Amino acid sequence: MFFLIPCLAFAEQKYIIAQEVFEISGRTREKRLLDELGTAEGRIFSSESELEAFAEYRKQELENLRLFKETSVDIEYPEEGAVPPDQEGGESKPEADGPIQVVLRTKVEDGIPILPIPFAFYNSNSGFAAGVFLNMPNIFGTMQDLMLAGVYMAPPAADDSLQWTDPDLVFGLMWQGIKIFRLKLTVVAALVKINQETTARGIPQVKLTHTSLTGGIMLTYPFTESFSTSSSFMYTAGLANSLVDVSNPDYLQYGPYKTQIQVGQIFSFDNVNWTGNFRKGIKIRGDIGYNYADPVHAEAYHDFSSSLEYCQYFAAGEWINPNFRAGAFINSGPPSLEAGRFIRGIRDNELKGNYGFYVNTGIQIRILRLKILEVHLAPSADFIFVSAYSDPDYLADYGFAIGSDIMVILNHMKSLPLRLGFAYDLRPESRIGNKRYEINFSFSFAY
Repeated sequence: MFFLIPCLAFAEQKYIIAQEVFEISGRTREKRLLDELGTAEGRIFSSESELEAFAEYRKQELENLRLFKETSVDIEYPEEGAVPPDQEGGESKPEADGPIQVVLRTKVEDGIPILPIPFAFYNSNSGFAAGVFLNMPNIFGTMQDLMLAGVYMAPPAADDSLQWTDPDLVFGLMWQGIKIFRLKLTVVAALVKINQETTARGIPQVKLTHTSLTGGIMLTYPFTESFSTSSSFMYTAGLANSLVDVSNPDYLQYGPYKTQIQVGQIFSFDNVNWTGNFRKGIKIRGDIGYNYADPVHAEAYHDFSSSLEYCQYFAAGEWINPNFRAGAFINSGPPSLEAGRFIRGIRDNELKGNYGFYVNTGIQIRILRLKILEVHLAPSADFIFVSAYSDPDYLADYGFAIGSDIMVILNHMKSLPLRLGFAYDLRPESRIGNKRYEINFSFSFAY
């Protein structure tokens, strides 16, 4: 019997979360927060280190939501002689060898409930754009995000001159995070009046104007905390259109459309954690899609597509966040005319292809931290190879570019960074169809 004494002496004390307390500064609903995190009350831990690891994991879950201005998760241990939380008001005492009862205190502070974001910027692919985003994160405390947008755009011509007098107009809506049992629903809608210049490798083929209405939904089902699948459906109806110029009738299959239907299935593995505005971990995404298009001036067709993408983010202290992305895509039917969208420095319509692969690399560097925002610089180097097997005059192409993004990240809207990028095309002069640089402005990280 005496050999058991050392084992009992060194046995670790167990802990139980007897009470979970939420302190919410703002609009977030406690029930909705519990739905997202799951209850912690009643969980037993075999050691203090295991309990502390759970509290740290709980805080990381809150950070990864990118919804709150500030978060904290603290453990409150009982003072000697104190009545355990689950026995307040009673006279019963815990068993001497029972787990220590603790309180888990979770604090969240909401940001601004409605944030109008006026903007005006130039983008090499879409020209000058001005408008307003109405961002409503965590609307009514439901942990759903609603965004409305109205945009005026002066698109660029082939010589980069802007079409001020005949602008594009876009009105859009996106509502995401709608909880339906375990599913999450995203709803999108857009009304678009646009001047479309269908180009191949920077050379205009068809000019037209059209107005269309698009609506779509996406349903996401989480198998685990990291692995999920999403099903999407998008429908576009053409409302009005007119041809302005046709240099090559073969490109009328790219629009305008009477009807377009897109169906997709996405599989995602996301094991990325946020620390402030830096990320650590890996993210993998694969998708398959079906597209049915019924052009106004060409035969209807359908095609299939698939892509695979791998991203990794490395922790390198508080000031530097190296990262890279590698991906590949393939589609049947007409080649994509905007394969350049996968690489910074080459304009979207400078490359076309039915399949290709690409690599993006970058180092996100924090250069300034203030109370309400951070400023980051992100040098980049990208490579791409594409091939258009359905085009005998253009079998393959490649690209290499370097550049940098500058990002402003506000504490009140962490999920919408302001990113301005400039990148330079390093291909030989003979392979450049238009300009050697690309300027890009967006409200998202590059990947």
